[in-house]
Amino acid sequence: MCDFCIYYYSKDKDSVRKLFKIRNKTIEMNLLKKCIISIVLLSSVNFVQAQEGEVSLDFLSLPATTKGLALGGLTTTTIANDVALSLESPALFGKEQNGQLSFSYMNLMEDCHYGTIAYGREFGTHGAWSVGGRFLNYGKFDGRDRQGISTGAFTANEFMLQGAVSYELTDHVRAGVSVKGIYSAMAEYKRYGLAADVGLNYFSEENQHSIGLSVHNLGTIFTSHLPNSNYATPWDIRVGFTQKLSHAPFQIHLTAYHLRPKLAREFTPKDLSTGSKIFRHLLLGLEFVPNNNFWIALGFNPRLRQDLEEMKGSKFSGLSCGLGFNQANFRVALAVRAYDSSFWGLMATFSTDFGLFNRM
Repeated sequence: MCDFCIYYYSKDKDSVRKLFKIRNKTIEMNLLKKCIISIVLLSSVNFVQAQEGEVSLDFLSLPATTKGLALGGLTTTTIANDVALSLESPALFGKEQNGQLSFSYMNLMEDCHYGTIAYGREFGTHGAWSVGGRFLNYGKFDGRDRQGISTGAFTANEFMLQGAVSYELTDHVRAGVSVKGIYSAMAEYKRYGLAADVGLNYFSEENQHSIGLSVHNLGTIFTSHLPNSNYATPWDIRVGFTQKLSHAPFQIHLTAYHLRPKLAREFTPKDLSTGSKIFRHLLLGLEFVPNNNFWIALGFNPRLRQDLEEMKGSKFSGLSCGLGFNQANFRVALAVRAYDSSFWGLMATFSTDFGLFNRM
């Protein structure tokens, strides 16, 4: 990674911003490129920012599963046999994932590693619970003081642990809620937080469509290095729709995110056209599912494409694709997303159904 992110932990942001602008003139191009891509990877305007009483939690918006990445990056409506979807929305898992354990890993860049884990069980006749987590290791940073003198290398990490429950309200409607503990550390700076997600999903097997609504990251972050001791989390609203075609093995996915007005303003440049501003908050996906044992998906992230166009990205920027193989007691999947001509992010997921042995 690069020491650009020091800016986001600084108490005196103006001084560090000026320092970076001076040092930026002499930094090597490959390191600068690495910084730019790293910021875009996290879909982040600020790594840790205290602005208007909020601290950002962008690592929680990274894809939780391979299928989520393949379909553009986020999902609120995907119906799939993967308990890790509980990290996307607590209404996307249920008793059908009883006893399932899921792992996902993604190498974002060199020594920057990201992964998720989830495990779920059923309870009663209509409910299920899951536990899971995310981790993001940013690698090593080159520490500098305000005069640009090296203070040695340090690391940065973010972790999240989650407990979730879901319940089938009717034959078609499922609700879920999750509670998350959050911990971040960069050098001597640390923060702790508690947040919650709420999700609602409607699925019609007859009409083969899924509608999802979820609210994410309702909570508080506590810090010791910023002027105030605690800040609200930047909660988000997401809506999604998935439709299977009547006479073909294809599913169309549409997800809208950053729908909360405050986030919409922060993540939308003012100089864009109205159409581009709307498009920026959508994720588009197309999935080919010929049978229950195999799937292929394509996705497009307009916001990522727009941002990378400003940074001379490639013609494939913002595109993603993936495929998965399902067997009786395990599933494997791979997905890749293009950032620029020299970097493609690769993610792998493996899940196994330990609950299968309970049913034999």
